[in-house]
Amino acid sequence: MGNRIEFPHNNRMTQLFFEEAYDYILEKDQEKALDKIRMIYSYNKSAETVYLYSVILAANERYSAALDMANTM
Repeated sequence: MGNRIEFPHNNRMTQLFFEEAYDYILEKDQEKALDKIRMIYSYNKSAETVYLYSVILAANERYSAALDMANTM
């Protein structure tokens, strides 16, 4: 996978989900990536998680949901 991306405020579960989401993003499987981001968000509602969730939603052309997510911070 290359260089490891450190996910702030993580525990092992969120790190695992993030790594899986990252793999799905690289494979261009945005729906599976979005599922993993939802799992991360259920464990970790940090600003970084909200940002990532918003970006993935926007990449999936779910602009209203992305805006709503971004406005949670």
